[in-house]
Amino acid sequence: MEALIRSLPAEAERIRRRYWRDPEFRTVCTDYGDVLEALARFEGLPPPRDRYAEQYRQLAAEMLAEAAEMLAEAAEMLAEAAEMLAEAAEMLRRDRP
Repeated sequence: MEALIRSLPAEAERIRRRYWRDPEFRTVCTDYGDVLEALARFEGLPPPRDRYAEQYRQLAAEMLAEAAEMLAEAAEMLAEAAEMLAEAAEMLRRDRP
């Protein structure tokens, strides 16, 4: 979770909430941290091992994009739910005598 927060600091609070509520998101966070740790071990190594660093960089970028997409989808769902609640409240107000 902390690795993802370092990469997306503006989303820190949403990451923390989602981490504890969503096992799938928690797995993505854990895997992202593991990939960054592996990347750190391979960075700066001489050829041919340096190719592993590039593979881990690509994997880290993909995982970061996945986590960001999960956060965006959750935000969109919340916005839709808020809109539906507002519409329902307006309907209730209109139906009151």
